[in-house]
Amino acid sequence: MKWIFLSLLAINVVLISIQWVSSRNVVVPLDYTVEKGSKRLELLGEAGGASLSEGRAVEVCLLVGPLETRVQAEVMLKSLESDGESSKLVVQKVKKAPSYWVYFDDYEEKPDDDWLEEFKLKKIDSYVIGAGELKGALSLGVFENIDLAYRLKKMMKKKGYESKINEITKEDNEFWLLFSKGYAAENKKKIDEMLTPLKKLHEKREILCKSVASEK
Repeated sequence: MKWIFLSLLAINVVLISIQWVSSRNVVVPLDYTVEKGSKRLELLGEAGGASLSEGRAVEVCLLVGPLETRVQAEVMLKSLESDGESSKLVVQKVKKAPSYWVYFDDYEEKPDDDWLEEFKLKKIDSYVIGAGELKGALSLGVFENIDLAYRLKKMMKKKGYESKINEITKEDNEFWLLFSKGYAAENKKKIDEMLTPLKKLHEKREILCKSVASEK
């Protein structure tokens, strides 16, 4: 009996040893592997918006203006005696507040002159529009304030006439000076001296040079 017990004990020891050696060769599944000392992946946005192309310089320019006229801008550029690359004229289209044109085109079978005469008798100022999309209609007035335009329209309705309002969109040019950042720093005093006598206040904006197309 003693020998049988010792034999079984020896077999169990061998089996346990085999299992222990096998367990050392088991590969942990990749999905659950954690590397010691590893850091959490940081998103690009969390890194402060760093560019993927780090090392590539972003060119910054200084935009000064707007100036009152093209002539004024050109004179200033000439006095700076730049090479044409360090400072440039930039012309920008800007929308201005619209005007409102009150007009009458609800004609009956009678000529414009008869309508003009009728309006004159009722002390309504008018004239025939000679060009544009409203050509042939009778102008009753042009206003910068839409409330005044609606007031005239209401007055015309009280007198028995259905007038209309047409919005006149307006654009204008703004003139700016564009300087490379290095040139603006070197000539800051001279640029400020040229702007000081001008009545209009001017802005200084730092922008990406490539975002502005200079006038050729």
